[in-house]
Amino acid sequence: QSVTVTSEAAHERFSPVTNLSALAQTKSKLGIGRDYILFVGRTEDPRKNIHTLLDAYIRLRRANRITEQLIIAGRHGPGTRSLQDKILASEMQNDILLPGVVDDDDLPALMSGAQVFVYAPSFEGFGLPVLEALSCGAPVITANVTSLPEVAGQAAVYVAPGSVDEMEAALYLVLSQPELRRQMHRIALQQAAKFSWERTAAATLAALEQVAANRLC
Repeated sequence: QSVTVTSEAAHERFSPVTNLSALAQTKSKLGIGRDYILFVGRTEDPRKNIHTLLDAYIRLRRANRITEQLIIAGRHGPGTRSLQDKILASEMQNDILLPGVVDDDDLPALMSGAQVFVYAPSFEGFGLPVLEALSCGAPVITANVTSLPEVAGQAAVYVAPGSVDEMEAALYLVLSQPELRRQMHRIALQQAAKFSWERTAAATLAALEQVAANRLC
Protein backbone atom coordinates (compact mmCIF):
# COMPACT_ATOMS: atom_id res chain seq x y z
CA GLN A 1 0.00 0.00 0.00
CA SER A 2 1.05 3.62 -0.58
CA VAL A 3 -0.30 6.91 0.68
CA THR A 4 -0.64 10.09 -1.33
CA VAL A 5 -1.08 13.29 0.65
CA THR A 6 -3.04 16.17 -0.85
CA SER A 7 -3.41 19.52 0.89
CA GLU A 8 -6.38 21.74 1.52
CA ALA A 9 -6.58 25.33 0.29
CA ALA A 10 -8.11 28.57 1.50
CA HIS A 11 -11.39 29.82 0.08
CA GLU A 12 -10.93 32.40 -2.65
CA ARG A 13 -12.44 35.08 -0.38
CA PHE A 14 -9.19 35.06 1.63
CA SER A 15 -6.97 37.69 0.04
CA PRO A 16 -5.46 40.94 1.32
CA VAL A 17 -8.04 43.62 2.08
CA THR A 18 -6.40 47.03 1.56
CA ASN A 19 -9.48 49.23 1.41
CA LEU A 20 -9.21 51.43 4.50
CA SER A 21 -12.97 51.93 4.69
CA ALA A 22 -13.62 48.18 4.65
CA LEU A 23 -10.99 47.60 7.32
CA ALA A 24 -12.40 50.37 9.52
CA GLN A 25 -15.96 49.09 9.06
CA THR A 26 -14.99 45.60 10.22
CA LYS A 27 -13.16 46.97 13.26
CA SER A 28 -16.14 49.15 14.15
CA LYS A 29 -18.58 46.25 13.74
CA LEU A 30 -16.61 44.13 16.20
CA GLY A 31 -15.84 46.93 18.65
CA ILE A 32 -12.10 47.03 17.92
CA GLY A 33 -10.65 50.42 18.81
CA ARG A 34 -7.00 50.18 17.76
CA ASP A 35 -4.28 47.83 16.45
CA TYR A 36 -4.86 44.23 17.45
CA ILE A 37 -3.59 40.69 17.82
CA LEU A 38 -5.96 38.09 16.38
CA PHE A 39 -6.86 34.48 17.13
CA VAL A 40 -9.61 32.67 15.22
CA GLY A 41 -10.70 29.20 16.27
CA ARG A 42 -12.78 27.20 18.73
CA THR A 43 -12.41 29.08 21.99
CA GLU A 44 -13.61 26.11 24.07
CA ASP A 45 -10.92 23.73 22.76
CA PRO A 46 -7.96 23.38 25.19
CA ARG A 47 -5.77 22.04 22.35
CA LYS A 48 -5.76 25.53 20.82
CA ASN A 49 -3.68 26.84 23.76
CA ILE A 50 -5.58 30.11 23.97
CA HIS A 51 -4.66 30.42 27.65
CA THR A 52 -1.01 30.48 26.56
CA LEU A 53 -1.70 33.41 24.26
CA LEU A 54 -3.77 35.15 26.92
CA ASP A 55 -1.10 34.74 29.60
CA ALA A 56 1.62 36.03 27.28
CA TYR A 57 -0.52 39.00 26.30
CA ILE A 58 -1.28 39.90 29.91
CA ARG A 59 2.42 39.75 30.77
CA LEU A 60 3.33 42.09 27.92
CA ARG A 61 0.57 44.54 28.72
CA ARG A 62 1.38 44.64 32.43
CA ALA A 63 5.01 45.36 31.54
CA ASN A 64 3.85 48.15 29.16
CA ARG A 65 5.70 46.52 26.28
CA ILE A 66 2.73 46.50 23.88
CA THR A 67 -0.51 48.47 23.48
CA GLU A 68 -2.50 46.31 21.04
CA GLN A 69 -5.89 44.82 21.79
CA LEU A 70 -6.37 41.03 21.76
CA ILE A 71 -9.23 39.61 19.70
CA ILE A 72 -10.16 35.97 20.39
CA ALA A 73 -12.78 35.09 17.78
CA GLY A 74 -14.57 31.81 17.37
CA ARG A 75 -17.29 29.53 18.64
CA HIS A 76 -17.90 29.57 22.38
CA GLY A 77 -18.52 26.51 24.50
CA PRO A 78 -18.27 25.36 28.12
CA GLY A 79 -14.48 25.75 28.04
CA THR A 80 -14.78 29.42 27.12
CA ARG A 81 -15.90 30.28 30.65
CA SER A 82 -12.39 29.90 32.07
CA LEU A 83 -11.10 32.36 29.46
CA GLN A 84 -13.79 34.85 30.37
CA ASP A 85 -12.99 34.51 34.07
CA LYS A 86 -9.28 35.10 33.45
CA ILE A 87 -10.01 38.15 31.31
CA LEU A 88 -12.26 39.65 33.99
CA ALA A 89 -9.55 39.06 36.59
CA SER A 90 -6.85 40.71 34.48
CA GLU A 91 -8.04 44.37 34.63
CA MET A 92 -7.87 44.36 30.81
CA GLN A 93 -11.42 43.33 29.99
CA ASN A 94 -11.89 46.37 27.74
CA ASP A 95 -8.90 45.40 25.60
CA ILE A 96 -9.54 41.65 25.24
CA LEU A 97 -12.56 40.92 23.05
CA LEU A 98 -14.37 37.63 22.52
CA PRO A 99 -16.78 38.46 19.66
CA GLY A 100 -17.82 34.86 19.09
CA VAL A 101 -18.21 33.52 15.55
CA VAL A 102 -17.30 36.17 12.96
CA ASP A 103 -19.22 36.28 9.68
CA ASP A 104 -17.30 34.60 6.85
CA ASP A 105 -17.42 37.80 4.79
CA ASP A 106 -15.76 39.75 7.62
CA LEU A 107 -12.87 37.35 8.20
CA PRO A 108 -10.62 38.50 5.32
CA ALA A 109 -10.70 42.11 6.51
CA LEU A 110 -10.25 41.03 10.12
CA MET A 111 -7.20 38.94 9.22
CA SER A 112 -5.79 41.56 6.84
CA GLY A 113 -5.96 44.24 9.50
CA ALA A 114 -4.28 42.25 12.26
CA GLN A 115 -0.80 43.22 13.41
CA VAL A 116 -0.24 39.51 13.96
CA PHE A 117 -2.38 36.37 13.70
CA VAL A 118 -1.72 33.77 16.42
CA TYR A 119 -2.70 30.12 16.14
CA ALA A 120 -0.47 27.72 18.07
CA PRO A 121 -2.36 24.51 18.92
CA SER A 122 -0.86 21.33 20.37
CA PHE A 123 -2.33 19.30 17.51
CA GLU A 124 -3.68 20.26 14.12
CA GLY A 125 -4.86 18.16 11.20
CA PHE A 126 -4.00 20.70 8.52
CA GLY A 127 -4.00 24.27 9.79
CA LEU A 128 -6.56 25.99 7.60
CA PRO A 129 -6.82 29.10 9.82
CA VAL A 130 -3.09 29.65 9.37
CA LEU A 131 -3.37 29.32 5.59
CA GLU A 132 -6.34 31.70 5.54
CA ALA A 133 -4.37 34.28 7.50
CA LEU A 134 -1.33 33.87 5.23
CA SER A 135 -3.59 34.32 2.22
CA CYS A 136 -4.59 37.70 3.66
CA GLY A 137 -0.95 38.65 4.17
CA ALA A 138 -1.09 38.58 7.96
CA PRO A 139 2.10 38.02 9.96
CA VAL A 140 1.63 34.65 11.68
CA ILE A 141 2.80 33.07 14.91
CA THR A 142 2.10 29.35 15.01
CA ALA A 143 3.23 26.12 16.66
CA ASN A 144 6.25 24.13 15.57
CA VAL A 145 4.37 20.81 15.59
CA THR A 146 2.26 18.49 13.40
CA SER A 147 1.25 19.94 10.02
CA LEU A 148 1.77 23.61 10.80
CA PRO A 149 5.40 24.04 9.64
CA GLU A 150 4.43 22.42 6.33
CA VAL A 151 1.60 24.88 5.87
CA ALA A 152 3.39 28.04 7.00
CA GLY A 153 6.89 27.28 5.71
CA GLN A 154 9.25 30.24 6.19
CA ALA A 155 6.36 32.68 6.54
CA ALA A 156 5.72 32.30 10.29
CA VAL A 157 7.38 32.70 13.65
CA TYR A 158 7.24 29.37 15.47
CA VAL A 159 6.73 28.62 19.16
CA ALA A 160 6.46 25.49 21.23
CA PRO A 161 2.76 24.91 21.98
CA GLY A 162 1.94 25.77 25.56
CA SER A 163 5.08 27.83 26.19
CA VAL A 164 4.09 31.22 27.60
CA ASP A 165 7.71 32.39 27.50
CA GLU A 166 8.09 31.60 23.79
CA MET A 167 4.71 33.13 22.97
CA GLU A 168 5.59 36.30 24.86
CA ALA A 169 8.92 36.59 23.05
CA ALA A 170 7.34 35.94 19.64
CA LEU A 171 4.59 38.49 20.17
CA TYR A 172 7.04 41.18 21.22
CA LEU A 173 9.36 40.33 18.31
CA VAL A 174 6.66 40.77 15.69
CA LEU A 175 4.84 43.70 17.27
CA SER A 176 7.97 45.73 17.94
CA GLN A 177 9.39 45.50 14.41
CA PRO A 178 7.36 47.09 11.59
CA GLU A 179 9.92 46.07 8.99
CA LEU A 180 9.68 42.43 10.08
CA ARG A 181 5.90 42.60 9.70
CA ARG A 182 6.28 43.98 6.17
CA GLN A 183 8.66 41.13 5.30
CA MET A 184 6.31 38.57 6.81
CA HIS A 185 3.41 40.03 4.80
CA ARG A 186 5.33 39.53 1.58
CA ILE A 187 6.49 36.00 2.42
CA ALA A 188 3.00 35.07 3.65
CA LEU A 189 1.49 35.73 0.23
CA GLN A 190 4.25 33.75 -1.46
CA GLN A 191 3.67 30.79 0.85
CA ALA A 192 -0.12 30.92 0.49
CA ALA A 193 0.21 30.85 -3.29
CA LYS A 194 1.62 27.32 -3.04
CA PHE A 195 -1.84 26.03 -2.05
CA SER A 196 -4.87 25.99 -4.33
CA TRP A 197 -7.85 23.74 -4.92
CA GLU A 198 -6.72 23.38 -8.53
CA ARG A 199 -3.45 21.82 -7.38
CA THR A 200 -5.28 19.66 -4.87
CA ALA A 201 -7.67 18.42 -7.55
CA ALA A 202 -4.80 17.70 -9.94
CA ALA A 203 -2.89 15.76 -7.28
CA THR A 204 -6.01 13.79 -6.32
CA LEU A 205 -6.74 12.94 -9.95
CA ALA A 206 -3.14 11.84 -10.51
CA ALA A 207 -3.33 9.54 -7.47
CA LEU A 208 -6.58 7.99 -8.66
CA GLU A 209 -5.18 7.47 -12.15
CA GLN A 210 -2.14 5.76 -10.65
CA VAL A 211 -4.36 3.44 -8.61
CA ALA A 212 -6.39 2.58 -11.71
CA ALA A 213 -3.25 1.95 -13.74
CA ASN A 214 -1.83 -0.36 -11.06
CA ARG A 215 -5.04 -2.41 -10.99
CA LEU A 216 -4.90 -2.87 -14.73
CA CYS A 217 -1.35 -4.18 -14.62
